[in-house]
Amino acid sequence: MTAPPVARAFWLALLAAAVGSAAPPEGEDLTEKTAQNAAALRTLQETGQVFFREDFESDDWHKRFFDHRGLKDERLTLTSEAARVCAGRKSLQCKLPRGKEAVACASLWFPAGYEKVHLRWYTRFGEDFDQGNLMHFVGLAGVAGTNRYAGMGQAGIRPTGYDRFTTGFEPWRAWGKSQAPGAMNFYSYFPGMKGDRHMKGKYWGNQFMPQKPQVPTRGKWHCFEVMLKANDVGRTNGEQAAWIDGRLYAHFAGIEWRKSADVKIKRVYLGVYIHDNPQENVVLFDEMALSTGYIGPRQGDAPGRSPARP
Repeated sequence: MTAPPVARAFWLALLAAAVGSAAPPEGEDLTEKTAQNAAALRTLQETGQVFFREDFESDDWHKRFFDHRGLKDERLTLTSEAARVCAGRKSLQCKLPRGKEAVACASLWFPAGYEKVHLRWYTRFGEDFDQGNLMHFVGLAGVAGTNRYAGMGQAGIRPTGYDRFTTGFEPWRAWGKSQAPGAMNFYSYFPGMKGDRHMKGKYWGNQFMPQKPQVPTRGKWHCFEVMLKANDVGRTNGEQAAWIDGRLYAHFAGIEWRKSADVKIKRVYLGVYIHDNPQENVVLFDEMALSTGYIGPRQGDAPGRSPARP
């Protein structure tokens, strides 16, 4: 199997794409309904089987990932500086240099694939973090087949339903209307996505923004969790949801992610891509976990509050 050029992995598949996707995508915003319905919230937060954990304590962490961007020039490193660690002795540091296409990331592949995946991680944006406008963040991908690079480098191309689907949970500055790092939203590729209104034939990731957007606090650790659920083939019953510091932040349903059962969730992207970075920026990651059900914050982290360590 031949991989696409490393420099054109998932992050360029999302490059500067939000400009053409202002039209609402398919999918119903159920956030408020779910949050106010105890039974619905319990169902959404049913626990499952944790199948991967990474606490970034071991120097060989990268051996469990692939398609690393920034290892050799130390844009992607472990840090043991106490002020930059969420738990344990170390965390993963992404240092983004000033300039175009600033990136530090790694990918994780789980070939068996799942119908539903929860991804939880802790993130801390630097105190002075400011990406300018466009950036991309952590995501999950549904992929057909056994090629771990499949579907990368597909910027502007709508999935067929037989090949891939992706969603990223990332900050959106709205061209400077929101303070840095921006309000968290989903940025998704799927067969029924809306096309660019100004560039015929181009399909950039569609945004799913909840009715009550939240901007992460710079300089503080936040617990993020994302759920991605594939639809049953022939039905539009796919979902995606997100929690910030243990509280439901977004829940969208009624999405057709795929048209073939062979397209299963098999890949994670962890890191940061900034289209045109105005300054050096630092983002930290820690306590990553993957499960078939809800994970939630670490024991001792109160829901709705960021971890005690700033």
